[in-house]
Amino acid sequence: MLRSCVNLSAKSNATEIKALAVACKCIADEAQSRSSQLEEDGVLEKVLMNLTPFTRGVDAQVQRQAVRALANLAANEKHRVKTMEAGAVPILVDMLASQDDLLRLQAARGIGMLCSEEVMRAALVELRGINTIINILPAESDEGQAIMIAILEALANAGAQYRVLLREHHGDRKSVV
Repeated sequence: MLRSCVNLSAKSNATEIKALAVACKCIADEAQSRSSQLEEDGVLEKVLMNLTPFTRGVDAQVQRQAVRALANLAANEKHRVKTMEAGAVPILVDMLASQDDLLRLQAARGIGMLCSEEVMRAALVELRGINTIINILPAESDEGQAIMIAILEALANAGAQYRVLLREHHGDRKSVV
């Protein structure tokens, strides 16, 4: 099934949009199941190249599944570098500000998976993601709050410079970090 989803292309009518959502869901499911198909030569790169355009400016259902796929790819340590190289970091940080709860939750999951990487932490600072995380934390579901707290803890544990930034954005709340 993954091979048929590798060549995604933008469509416009309702049937084709539904097919895109299914294709993005297939990629997300394959990534979640840690499919060996993604390990094949060039497959991951092609999937990422074709997937990232569907993270912005498309039907909400397609966008949710595309961002879910990025988050699931980020969950696999083998795919993290290539996922970040494909532009996932700014996409995920931008999605934190989405009005769509499911989209925001998937973006937070992806960020949580990538917080062990300095590139991700630096992008959170540069793209004002820390401020976004702190501002949306109270409005999230229990699952969303748990992910956000894990991100904040990862930042606090990454070094003094991140603890200072967290305090600047949220005061000296020891219960958060």
